[in-house]
Amino acid sequence: MEREELISVISSLYDENQNLLFENGNLKKLIFGAKSERFIPEVAAEQTSLDFGATPDAPKAAPATETITYEREKNNDKTKPSRQPIPAHLERVVHEIKPEEDVTGLVTNRRRNNRGVRIYTSQAVCQ
Repeated sequence: MEREELISVISSLYDENQNLLFENGNLKKLIFGAKSERFIPEVAAEQTSLDFGATPDAPKAAPATETITYEREKNNDKTKPSRQPIPAHLERVVHEIKPEEDVTGLVTNRRRNNRGVRIYTSQAVCQ
């Protein structure tokens, strides 16, 4: 191929690439762009409207207003739900889990003591 033929092929490929990029951009805008259900009619300024004998912009009657009053009871109970204590008739069993290594001088996250972890459970007594 000669130089002029190569230049014409490159320019045609460049033009085709630009057209495809433009079309791809428009398709992406349609698919991924903002969508709206609102319809805005495009009315040309030179277009006239037809007169069908209707009165032009007849004054509308003001809507009737109605005042409504009512009373309701306010719920002032702002307490958050909390756990109930274990019932008194159930036997309490305390399991203490202490670390195996020496923890003197260390501080726990929740409490400022080294007593380990206490797990409180209850056992139902069946009679």
